[in-house]
This record gives sequence, C-alpha cells and structure tokens, in this order.
Amino acid sequence: MSTPNPATTDWIPIWSLGVAPLAYGTSLPSSPVDGQEAVLVDSLTNSSYQWRFRYNAGSSSTYKWEYIGGVSASAIVGTAEAVGTFNAWIDLATGGPQFNVPRAGDYSVVYGARLYNVTGAAAGGFVGLGITGKASGNIQIGYPVLAAGNLTDLRDTRTAQQSGDLSGLASGTSIKVMYYSGGAVQYMTRVLEVTPRRVS
Repeated sequence: MSTPNPATTDWIPIWSLGVAPLAYGTSLPSSPVDGQEAVLVDSLTNSSYQWRFRYNAGSSSTYKWEYIGGVSASAIVGTAEAVGTFNAWIDLATGGPQFNVPRAGDYSVVYGARLYNVTGAAAGGFVGLGITGKASGNIQIGYPVLAAGNLTDLRDTRTAQQSGDLSGLASGTSIKVMYYSGGAVQYMTRVLEVTPRRVS
C-alpha cells in the first residue's frame, strides 16, 4: 500500500457539529452557536487588548459571551500633577486614564495612582471612578489615602489602588479615573485596567 502524498492529497478539516472555527475581529459573531469561541480586539493591525470569549446559549444572563482569557485593556497617565484642596471629584489638567467599553456587559476594573503630599501639613487624597450613565455623584468606588503630619523634608508618598466589578454597562460607557483632594496632593503614575466578565 502506497503512502498518501501530502502535496497531492486533499485534506478536509473536520469541525465538531455545531461549533464554528475561532473568529477574530473588532466585533463578535452576530449568529453564534453554543460553545463557539471568538477573540475581540480593538484593532486588527495593532490591538491594545485581546479578549477571548465563549458563547453560552444556556446562560440566564443577557450577556452570553463569557470571558475565558486574554490581555486586559489598560491605560496609563504618567504625567505628575498637583492640586490643592478641592472638595469635589474632578479631572486633573491631564484627564484620565479613561477607557470606553466596546460592548454592553459586566466588567472588572483595577485602578489607582501614586499620591504625594507636597506640603508639610496633613493632606488627604482620594482616587475614584467616574462612570457615564451612573447616578450618585458618578463615583462608583473611592479609595482614600491620608498623608498626615509630615515635615517638609519628609513628605509622604503612598499608593492608592482599588479593584471592583461594574455590572450592566452599556456599549460605549466611559470609565474614567477621577480625583478628590483635601489638601495639596500630587498624583502620579495613574493607571486603569479593564477586563470583561461577560458581554452581549
């Protein structure tokens, strides 16, 4: 018996019934089947994140594309900027970091900044999130850092970092890091990381 020649033999790929090959693109398949997987990116040529999903037709959630792995979306503002006492949630001169979610769904976030007391007096700084379409001051999570009683030559630097889940976000929702100062505080190395849990 002769051995088949790979150069001349027709090879036919066999897919499991009901499961389509892995899709890759800036949108998810519009007519998925149960168990289908797809990778969502923001660019086909230079993506900043890659999110892999599996479609769960039996899910009771509106969001049936369930996240199973990939690289989170991240944004960093390296500019160090100081603000005096400002008893309200504000943007700094260089706003953000900020990220707009590409699809409706449930997301997890990690955010934070380095805080530096720029005077010898006590000062408090806060880092929070501003979410478009959300009420109650538009701040969902706050993380206080108090830099108290420092000498001018022994100023306090601390890291504020928080994580949490944001559910039921609409497509295009803006997630933005915002600031609240009870004293002269400088904010540095501001970061935001967003990971989906499940999307529509």
